[in-house]
Amino acid sequence: MSATDTAPKPSRGRSIALVVSLALNVLLAALIVVGVMRAMDRAFLARPGGVLAPAAVMRELPEDRRDAIRAVQMKHRQAMQADRSEARRARLAVFRIFAAPQFDMDAFDKASAQVRDADHALEDESIAMVHDVAAALTPEERREVAAKARRRLRWLRPWVPN
Repeated sequence: MSATDTAPKPSRGRSIALVVSLALNVLLAALIVVGVMRAMDRAFLARPGGVLAPAAVMRELPEDRRDAIRAVQMKHRQAMQADRSEARRARLAVFRIFAAPQFDMDAFDKASAQVRDADHALEDESIAMVHDVAAALTPEERREVAAKARRRLRWLRPWVPN
């Protein structure tokens, strides 16, 4: 017998298992990349105001221009806090009615309407703040903020057209 005759032949089952394992590892790596991309996308876009949020706009401005945006935030701060508190109170009221031993649909409808009104008030104040931020920027700053936001969005979602 020669040395080549004694070497064990690779089994077909092991080769198939190796290929399947490799394919699963590649799939898992792709899923992780997609998950990270989506998480980053949501983290950026899910902020109040999205790319137009005062904090997002401030990050794109030079330090000496950030005070104008901080002033807008301070102008709207109390109203935003009050609207958030009212929305929280309204949601708690809805839950209390929902969890009560004797469920009252009329009371639930009224409380739900209060949640809707509180949410609308908070959204209106948020939009007013974004409006004031846009008004505080120069045309050049608006162009710069928009260009940087487009670049960031392009990196996060390269498949979405501009």
